[in-house]
Order: sequence, then C-alpha cells, then structure tokens
Amino acid sequence: MRAFATVVERDVVVASVTGDMLVGRTAVYADLVAYDEVAHHSGPTSRDAQKVLESLDRSLALIENVAEHAPRPYRIVVLSDHGQSPGETFRSRYGLTLGDLVRAGCGLPVSRRAERTRSGAEARTAVRAALRIPVEEGGERHRPARRSEPIVLASGNLGLVSFPDVTHRMSKEEIDARHPALLPTLANHPGIGFLLVRSDEHGGVVLGANGAEIPLAGLDDDPGPLAAFGPGAADAVRRTHSFPHTADIMVNSFHDPADGEVLAFEEQIGSHGGLGGAQGRPFLLSPLVLSAPVADGAELVGAEHVHRVLSRWLRESNGPQVPLETSEERAA
Repeated sequence: MRAFATVVERDVVVASVTGDMLVGRTAVYADLVAYDEVAHHSGPTSRDAQKVLESLDRSLALIENVAEHAPRPYRIVVLSDHGQSPGETFRSRYGLTLGDLVRAGCGLPVSRRAERTRSGAEARTAVRAALRIPVEEGGERHRPARRSEPIVLASGNLGLVSFPDVTHRMSKEEIDARHPALLPTLANHPGIGFLLVRSDEHGGVVLGANGAEIPLAGLDDDPGPLAAFGPGAADAVRRTHSFPHTADIMVNSFHDPADGEVLAFEEQIGSHGGLGGAQGRPFLLSPLVLSAPVADGAELVGAEHVHRVLSRWLRESNGPQVPLETSEERAA
C-alpha cells in the first residue's frame, strides 16, 4: 500500500492531471493520498511523513509548471479535508479492542486475552451487577437471549456500534433495556471520551463518565464530556446526530488536549474520523484571484459548505456546474 500510494498512485495522478491540462480540460480533480497512508502507520509528524510531503510539494510544482504551457489558464486549489491526530492505539493501551469491550458489555463471549484484561474484567462485573448475577458465580457465563450480535466498526478514534436486527436507530432506553451494562461500561472506560446516542426523552444525548448525560440542546451551556474537545465539538456532534443513518452508538475515544493525542480504535498511530487534536484542522489553499471562500470572521465548516465554495469558483471561471440538491428534491 505504501509503495502504491507514495510512488505509483502519485505518478499516475500527476501524469493524468498534466495530460488533461495540456488538452484544455475545463476542470480537473485529483487525489494525492500518499501522506495520509504513511502518516497512519508512521505518525503524522514522522520523518517518513515529512519526506512524503516534500515529494508531494515537488509534484504540485510540476503541475504548476505545466500550467504555464496549457492552452488555457488554470488556477490550482489544494484541499485537505482533515488532519491527523497522533496517539497510541486503544488495543495497545488496554489489551482489548473496542469490539471486545462492546461484547463484554453485552455479556457476550470474548477472547481469553481480552477476558484477562482489567477492562474486560470490569465489564463482566458490570454485566453481572446490571443483571443481578452474583459476582461469585463467575464460573457460569451469562448468555443473553439469542439476538444478532452487535456490529462494531472503527474510523480512527471514532467507533460505530449497530444492532443489525433492529431496523431503526435504537434509543438509549432501548439499549438499556436490552443490554443494561453496555452504555455504562463504555462511558466509564478511561479510554473513551464520550458517547452519542438517541434518546426518546431528549432527542439525543452525550454520555460520559460518572453518569454524565447532557442533552444535545444543552451542550452550549454545559458541554460536559465535550469540554476537552474544544470549540466546535458540540456543533459537530449535533450535525452527526442529524444524519439519517447514524449508528446506534457513536463512540469517541479519549483525547488529551495537552498533547493532541487520541486513541485509535484501528491499528494506526496517526488517525482521523472522530474529534480531538489535529485531525479537526483541515485547510483550503486557493489563489487570491478567486473570491474569498467565506466572509471575514466566518468559518468554512462541513463538506456541504466546501462544495458550495468550489461550485462558486467554477461559476466564476465559467466551468461545469454541480448544483446542490434542493430541499424540495431531497423531500421528493
């Protein structure tokens, strides 16, 4: 993957872009993924990642030089839609994966390796207490009524937990009724910063350690477990909650604001996908000849907003138009 991303894909992209420019294509889009690939496994500020950035800088210089010989003028825009946050992996710090922790919190079997960890033992104890099973009966594993097992996916330090036998997004109340120890097990784990779940009572809530439960509507007054994630965290969580296919439980790892580190649920020492650290600092680099992306004092937030800016720049250059779907079209 590293060889493909840092050499093959880079050279193919540069050749394709310069070829399109020399035949006068109106607009050209391309992805250069080398830094992302290397930073995931070597670290965002590693020597390897720095060398890749230097190589990509030379590639952009080559594209700029070719633009001087193209049959029409070109303006080069560089977009990074996210940064990367460093940090130890969740598994390396605690000896079990997020999937193991979820299974333990549901009272489902986990590997012996995970069972022997402190987190696994605490989860099993929480399950027994929630189901009123004496701890002394540890020799008999509780087996809940047979249902499809939860699906646990990861995107950097963001975890997504879904129950596939339920066709709607489960509420906190439904999850508590089915797995009474699961949400407390996750929320109180030291490697987890906060949870986002739907609530029948409040519409949506953020859960944290020691019973913290903040309705989304009240996050501006009391950020609760989001306080460590800085400004903009509440808006990002509310935006995620509004998506039609948000997972039953959204899990964001612990974040240390002092050094910007997070705990990836994937096996990556540089990650993005959740909140915390440099992963939340993207950039949009554009020529001054184009109109300002946003008015003074405003912020450029979200893919939809970026799309509107790029579409405006295309209109200014008489390029192809990609209109946003209207609210009436979405409703239809």
